Order: sequence, then structure tokens, then C-alpha cells
Amino acid sequence: MRRTSSLSIETPGFSHEMWYDWGNWLKLGIPGLAMIALKWWYFELGLILVGLGVACSIIVGQSLGAGKASAPPSTIFAGLLLTTSGMVTVAILLVVLRWHVPKIFTSDPGVISRAAQCLPLLSVFLIFEGAVGVMGGAFRGAGLQPVGALIVFVCLYLFSGPLGFWLLLSTPLKLMGLWVGFVSGLFAMSSVYLIVLLRTNWQQQTVLVYSNSHISTKLFKPLRCHAERTSTRKNESHDDQTDIVQTISDDADISVDEKNELRENYSDPSVTEHAVENGHSRHLPFRILVSRGLLTFSMLLVFVCGLTLKLSLPLSDVFGSYCLHANGTFVSIPSNFTTDDIDIFARTKNCTIFTP
Repeated sequence: MRRTSSLSIETPGFSHEMWYDWGNWLKLGIPGLAMIALKWWYFELGLILVGLGVACSIIVGQSLGAGKASAPPSTIFAGLLLTTSGMVTVAILLVVLRWHVPKIFTSDPGVISRAAQCLPLLSVFLIFEGAVGVMGGAFRGAGLQPVGALIVFVCLYLFSGPLGFWLLLSTPLKLMGLWVGFVSGLFAMSSVYLIVLLRTNWQQQTVLVYSNSHISTKLFKPLRCHAERTSTRKNESHDDQTDIVQTISDDADISVDEKNELRENYSDPSVTEHAVENGHSRHLPFRILVSRGLLTFSMLLVFVCGLTLKLSLPLSDVFGSYCLHANGTFVSIPSNFTTDDIDIFARTKNCTIFTP
């Protein structure tokens, strides 16, 4: 017995009773563990493709940095093989069980029928989505983000989105038409991704990686203080050039002429001397400050404009409200209807009100 001024605590110590009734505890403990673990596993399954895309991006970037031009194609092929095999398996399961999977979420026959019709398209969507994830990672690893952003914008915003909404609103396909638009956009994007990657000169990409990384190094070296730069300028230039030439290793997977050209360019002392003497060291910090300030201001301005439009221009006033039937059709609700009129209209037509 241990006593304090405010309470008393009794600690009887270990007892043989601790070895009994484990079954009752496990009957609660194991299902409780399953509740948490199954939820975690469910959400983590969707991250496998993200992991493959990230892995592809890292390996491609490291290979180009090491001058191994033969590694990116094999990496991309391996990623596509893993992703496609996994997604095809999932797609087959969804198609075979398309009448049973919707029953997990609803018992409405109309919803089950509509979902069963869309699941085959969803299966195709998953296959192309997996391929796009892997090839997008390769684009990021190869430094092709500007090209990738243009492809995404054209395929999704100029092709897939308009096509899907046109099929949804103007054809009898309705919801199926929206999914046709999604699948068409991903098919177009994956096709363009694949064409660009197949036509990429990976040897030239390794040269660009060397050039970009070492030019960046040369630009930021001269930002040291003027006194230190004056006293050690030539020694530092010689050391930097030596490091760069040594980085272009003999086992790099680029041609001999490209290696020699890079070594000659980075061995020229006039490059570094010009970077130090042309005055960039005095003006670059101010330019960086101005450019970063303008970028930050523009981002804040976009946010303020978007928030202003959201608050001052309700989407329901622009697009109106719609009454959605169970079979996928819809009718527009007159704009002069009040809230009570809309409720009566929904009960009369047996539909669901949708307001943007």
C-alpha cells in the first residue's frame, strides 16, 4: 500500500489470473485490430501506383545524373509492366463482379444497374491511369515537366473535359458519356507520353543534365563576398573546373565526342571569370528578390480573385438547378422557383435536386 495526501493506490502486483480469459480479450482485440488495419490497407492499396511513379522518377533522374543513358528506357518498361499487370487484374475483377460490387454501397436497383454499366469503362480507366502515373514519373525524372504540363492541359482540359461534358449533356449516353470522355483523355495522354518517351534521345538528356547542373553551380559560386572572391578567384575557378571535368566520368553512357565537348566547355576559365567579372554578383540578389516578390504577389492575386468570384458569383445563379432522375436523365428547374417550389417539384417528379 502506498499512500499520498490526496489518494491511496493499491498495487497487488502480478497474479496468476493474468493467464486466464485470453479468449474473451482476443474476441475483442482481434476484430478491433482488423477494424484499423483493414482501413489502413484499403487506402494504402491505392498508393501503390503513386509509389511506382515516384520510384520511376527517382531512378530516371539518378540514371541521367550518372550518365547512364541506357537505364531510363528499361526502368520505364519495368514500371509499365508492373502497373499494367496489376491494373489488368483489378480491371478483370471489376468487370466480372460489376453486378455485385455496387451492392456493397447501395440496394437501389437503378443505381446498381447504372454502376454496373459504368464499371467496364472504369476498368479501362484504371489501366490507362496506371500507365500515365508511371510515365509521368519518368517525365519528371527526365526534366520534361514543361512538355508534360502541356500534354496534360491539351489532353484533359481541351479534349477530355469538353468531350465528356458534351456526351453527358447532349447525348443519350449521359453518365456513360462522361466516363467515355475521361477514358478518351487518359488514352490520348498515355499515347502522347509514350510517343515522347520513345522519341527521347536519352544520351542527349544526360548531356543536358550535366549542363544544367554545372551551369547552376557556376552561377551561384560568384555570390560570395567581394574580398574573398578577389583573393581566391583563380584557385576556386581551377577547383570548380577540375570537379566538373571529373564528374564527366569515363563510364558515363554518352558518346566520346559529347564527353570531350563537355570537358572543353567546362575547362575554359573564361566562363567562370566572366560570371565573376560581369557584375551579376552585384545585381543577381536584387533581381531574385524582385522576381520572387512578383511571383508571390501574383499567386496571392490569383487566390484573391478566385475567392472574390466564388463569393460574388454563385454558380447556381449561372448554371441553375437540375432535377436528376434515377435513370440518369435530368430536367432544368425554372430559375423563378422558390425553395418550396423546388421541394414540391422534386417530390412530384420523384427526382434528386442538384445545384452546383
